[in-house]
Amino acid sequence: GVAAGVGAPALVEVLLDDLLDLVLHRAHGLAELLLLVQPLLLLDLLLLLLQGALYGLGQWRGRRRSTPQHEGVLALGHGVVAEAGLLWRELVALVLGGVLKVMEVDGVGELLAA
Repeated sequence: GVAAGVGAPALVEVLLDDLLDLVLHRAHGLAELLLLVQPLLLLDLLLLLLQGALYGLGQWRGRRRSTPQHEGVLALGHGVVAEAGLLWRELVALVLGGVLKVMEVDGVGELLAA
């Protein structure tokens, strides 16, 4: 599970930051990333996703009896989805802003940021 004291949104942000650091600050970031993601790690990740999906679906199936556990899982999921959405929008905005900056179309960049 998620470590106590570390919120899921913060964990998502840390993982994304680490991934971006790996990709951006290394000469062969993507190649190194592929080398790091070995088959066993990929299998572990798939099993984790499967376990999480089954747990979440179990909570969903029992949603008619709203329990604190169900509400906690739902709130955690909503927090992660909301934070991931914000991070995704920020990442897209930064990439587009970077492209526009390179093209020296600052006016359009400011327009999109508004």
